Amino acid sequence: QQEAQALQAQPRLSPEAARQALEASVSTQFGEAAKLQWSGDRANLTLTSVGGASIAQWLNRARSDAKAVPVQVRLTRSPGDAVLWNGLISLSLPQP
Repeated sequence: QQEAQALQAQPRLSPEAARQALEASVSTQFGEAAKLQWSGDRANLTLTSVGGASIAQWLNRARSDAKAVPVQVRLTRSPGDAVLWNGLISLSLPQP
């Protein structure tokens, strides 16, 4: 409840500021292992061989920094010994 109240107390972001924050978080967290594409107010993130902890950290950051909300997640385990994930995460950005 405290986390939700803290998020609600933060100032609203413009769509452009949210978009920039999301792009920066993807670049910082994943580098070349992710590709971000836009379709209107929806962001589609394609991941290649990314660890689960990195995904969880990024989702938390995307929610707090860009106010992005995941609307669809499709991940499959990457082949090999390491536990890495491939797939798509679609997010909705805040409306003005």
